[in-house]
Amino acid sequence: MIDLLDRKKGLMEALINLTTEQSKLLTPEKVAELMATIEKKQECIKEIHLIDAEVLPLEKELLSLSMSKDIQVIDTLRGQIISLAKETQQLENENLGKMKYEHQKLKNEIESLQAKRGTLRAYRRLTRQSDGYFVDKKK
Repeated sequence: MIDLLDRKKGLMEALINLTTEQSKLLTPEKVAELMATIEKKQECIKEIHLIDAEVLPLEKELLSLSMSKDIQVIDTLRGQIISLAKETQQLENENLGKMKYEHQKLKNEIESLQAKRGTLRAYRRLTRQSDGYFVDKKK
């Protein structure tokens, strides 16, 4: 069980590193790199979920046996994992704020381009009808 928690701690550290790397890639020019980083993060998260599924039954068994040495090591690892999770959450929140800012900036640029396009259309000449007109004088 200690090995599983060590592996989970290593994955959480990798997740923090990937989240830090992700924060550097939050510009429209680096979308491909950002997507690759997000994919790596998703793989780490899947692995963490698999480890959690393995740890839960072992944890129940260990608590019933109550081995003092192992419990202290497990509590230490669990505390480290929780602090890593909190740090990752804080970085994710910062990244979300940056992404919202970039999204708003792009939205404003698109609106500006559309406004410019509208003014250009206003000054274009209208195409006139090239064929003749038929006027009905009987009415």
